[in-house]
Amino acid sequence: MNRSNDLFYYPVIGMVNSQTVINVFNDFAEQMAAPKYSSGDRYTVVMVDNASIHTSRLFREELADWAIAKKILVCYLPTYSPELNLIEMLWQKVKYEWLNLFEVMDFKAFEAEVIRVFEQVGQEYMISFG
Repeated sequence: MNRSNDLFYYPVIGMVNSQTVINVFNDFAEQMAAPKYSSGDRYTVVMVDNASIHTSRLFREELADWAIAKKILVCYLPTYSPELNLIEMLWQKVKYEWLNLFEVMDFKAFEAEVIRVFEQVGQEYMISFG
């Protein structure tokens, strides 16, 4: 997510590990190469927290390739700083304002509701970062 409310999301059911995150970053890098986001020399900066999936050897081995070949710079947020993490802000809005939990009766319905909300971020649902 960026401050313009462009959201790239990847629903995963089950465990998320470093390889999952690497796959997501590679897919994200392909999307950032699209003309809508790319200007040739411009880099994309991705801020991540210090979760073990972001600091693992496997993940760190990809950083140079993402920076050089894909123009994705990964920067780490200071530890214990959820107020700087846009995703934490997004989850707060999703959980407490946007999800319609009265319609959710099982996990499949919950999954569909989360996807419905994520599909509308930047359109029906906006976060003001001003």
